[in-house]
Amino acid sequence: WRKPNIPLGAKEFDLAAVPLDLVFYRHMNSALRFPVEPMLGAALVVYAGDTDMLDQAVNFTEFYRNESCGKCVPCRIGSQKLVQIGTELLARRDSGRPLAGADQQEMDKDVKEIYRTLQLTSICGLGYVAPIPLATALAYFPEDLKRKPGV
Repeated sequence: WRKPNIPLGAKEFDLAAVPLDLVFYRHMNSALRFPVEPMLGAALVVYAGDTDMLDQAVNFTEFYRNESCGKCVPCRIGSQKLVQIGTELLARRDSGRPLAGADQQEMDKDVKEIYRTLQLTSICGLGYVAPIPLATALAYFPEDLKRKPGV
């Protein structure tokens, strides 16, 4: 195992040079200060380059909503709201009416607020990770909000 050389203040690096080591990835956010915390539990998921990340994010968000025990109000309501936002984004994009401008900024703000609220108030780890897939899609894959799948 060779420690990767990531320069101080780097905004990007060659991921192929990084070892497949979860400990490294778990500490990566504190070192690089990503806009959205990477969701790393016990696995890494690798997608093909043409995978629709918005669709994947909504799928994972639905999974977390369905797995919520319902005892925690922020998680119960927040995860449902995230699914509604993601479903609306998919429907608008697929109908050729993607959000843009002020509407997109407002929706981004809503997702960030739900993200922060869930991470500060949820009583278990599920509520903490539930907003990460949609927040990640919005932060790192904005092109998937505009293009139809397969285009």
